[in-house]
Amino acid sequence: MKNKLLKKLMILGALFTLVLSACGSTNVSVVDDDTDSEEDEEDDDDRDDDEPEEEPLMYAPTEVDYSSNKSILKFVQGTWDMTDRKTGEVYATLAIDKDGSVRYTYLHTDVTVTGSIMFKEPFDKKLEGMSAYDITLTGLEDTFGCWKDEDSTSGYFRIAQSAGRDYMYLEELGNGGSSIAYEVFRSPYTYEYDFEFNWVLTRENDVNYIEETEKDSVFYAFAYESASDSVCLQRMDDVAFEAYKEYTDFKYMAAYFDGRKYPGAVWYSISPNADLSGIVSTKDFSRNYPLTVYEVTVSDGNITKMVEADRGEYGIYELYSLDQDIKCDGENFTINHSTFSLSDYGISNTVILDYEIFGEYLIMRLDQNPHANTYMVFNMRTSWPEKTFSGCNFLHGDHVWDSYYTYMDTVYNYEGYPVASVEGYEISDLSFAGLNNNELVISYWKDDKYRDTVTESIDRPFNLNDPIYALADYRHHPCADTWNEFISYAPQGSQMFIMVNPPEDESWIFYMPETIDGVYGLDYVYVVALQDNTFVNLGSSEGPILEKGQMHCYSLTVPEAGSSIIIYAETENSTSMWPVSMISGKEDIRYVFE
Repeated sequence: MKNKLLKKLMILGALFTLVLSACGSTNVSVVDDDTDSEEDEEDDDDRDDDEPEEEPLMYAPTEVDYSSNKSILKFVQGTWDMTDRKTGEVYATLAIDKDGSVRYTYLHTDVTVTGSIMFKEPFDKKLEGMSAYDITLTGLEDTFGCWKDEDSTSGYFRIAQSAGRDYMYLEELGNGGSSIAYEVFRSPYTYEYDFEFNWVLTRENDVNYIEETEKDSVFYAFAYESASDSVCLQRMDDVAFEAYKEYTDFKYMAAYFDGRKYPGAVWYSISPNADLSGIVSTKDFSRNYPLTVYEVTVSDGNITKMVEADRGEYGIYELYSLDQDIKCDGENFTINHSTFSLSDYGISNTVILDYEIFGEYLIMRLDQNPHANTYMVFNMRTSWPEKTFSGCNFLHGDHVWDSYYTYMDTVYNYEGYPVASVEGYEISDLSFAGLNNNELVISYWKDDKYRDTVTESIDRPFNLNDPIYALADYRHHPCADTWNEFISYAPQGSQMFIMVNPPEDESWIFYMPETIDGVYGLDYVYVVALQDNTFVNLGSSEGPILEKGQMHCYSLTVPEAGSSIIIYAETENSTSMWPVSMISGKEDIRYVFE
């Protein structure tokens, strides 16, 4: 009879639940069934004394009622541990009462402040499944040295339960940080300027029954906790809608991720050969609590691939870019809802002749004179022109920087350097040919009569500074695709990417670091970390610790030879160094990997 009862328990699962709740206790659903109770009693009477004890009750994750503040408080009431994401150390507690009053205790100094928490509808009606919170704390001026005694923060939250542990995730949303984020919720285990705007709170529970792992599927999931070869995931539904980037009106397919249907967080093993190249923030992934949304591929119950979801703004993610609505009229052009004028960028007395959409770029050809046009390469994502130049026959390859144009008898590359010339009067056309487009076909008129045309082919002169432009793309749009494109140029084992006076395209300069170390040199030397926790320095104990993709700038005078200045990049396991010196000789190469 016990086997019969247990089988029913497994089938019915969470259909019959009893919520056990009390202040300070953990909410769980008890899977139980009193069917055939009389039969069971008779069976108990006939049971031998040496028969094993009853199987324990099965506690499944609670189906949280998100319909009101009161119903959510019914689940979250109790005491939660606030845990450092990297170390897993508990550094504070948040006690929540059934009426929403809270008591926050910072264990590092044993300071306690009080306030309230409220769970509410999201600030944007389009985000119906994004559950929001608002927390207010008082007494902050004397206890935490904040600039005001009472402060609030708000954002969205997630709740999940794994076997033995409840999770409550809070993320602050907005343009700036609150004093609660900067001072009160700050972990004592983080670097001095390493601020967090999302936190995980945990508590123990009695859950011992979690649904099985997915066997063969692809789905979005939120990673709460991780171990060396496994990760605890809560499945998410992606709710997609068209959206526009703030300030630029760049159109993309946006999404938020709703986990309300899946209260359980399940541990998955990561296959030894799993493809993790789609994880941009390896720093977050390596932490005890990643707190990140991933697209997960599972085969035979094990993770074989993970791709980090592309963060947008205010809790929104970008799934992919959409076709942009473009209109051109005279000297004005409209991208979706935003209208721009050529005069906004210092160009006047001309009109737009035609345009081409190339990925995230709008390439416009403007009228200039019979022998040349003006081209504007406009980055629609950043809403700024990256390049403006005079010429004809603009021809691009797989990337906008892998391009060529002509002026009279000369071919130029994207940086404006001449790469070929012809024995004729004026070039009429450019095209690619050969295997993998490795040839450049040039057609030109022999003289100013424009009658005889000659065509010849040359080996395609590739851009020597491709990695610099690939890095610029990553800094404009940090995601797995742009990072993998950039890192594909790096030799294996490289720790840093050095740039000396990189090309100052208009859109690129917006993404350079504002802080420059030293103001006495004639040259700018940029150091980009290729690994997490990279200590960059000039042979001293001082210097920034950079994460993968972060950049630091030095103002130095680069000597032609015999440098006495060495830039170091140190990680836990190795050190790279580069004596500051001229990179280029005959050719203008402005980068080096070390």
